[in-house]
Amino acid sequence: MAEKTINVNLPKATEASKSIEIIEAVKTPVSKGDVVTVEKAFENKDNSFFLVLEGAGTVTIKAGNNYPNAMLGDLNATVATLAVINIQDLARFENRDNTIVIDCANYTGTIMAIGKRLFTNFHYGSRNNKLG
Repeated sequence: MAEKTINVNLPKATEASKSIEIIEAVKTPVSKGDVVTVEKAFENKDNSFFLVLEGAGTVTIKAGNNYPNAMLGDLNATVATLAVINIQDLARFENRDNTIVIDCANYTGTIMAIGKRLFTNFHYGSRNNKLG
């Protein structure tokens, strides 16, 4: 068993028209028994947190210790070859240190976390909206 830490892959560049954002995602190899901690899991835009799993087996996204939503418990996800999991209720899995923990006790493959960037300087109705 190994403990691994990954960060959320956020867009590094925005195309000139701001129609798309480019994410250079990094895959992290994991083996059965590994525990993965996703740091900075909450620096992305709401409901834009995705786990991408390429491999086979079952991962357990552990309930957090920061919000009452954690009472919903752990979440198991079984992967046959490739899965993209959009976590809608991040608070369920949030720990006090702003991490999410994934137990790969029965999974071998790769894992990556992807999110959208938070908008800054954004005002509804403004013609000067910019990605920050």
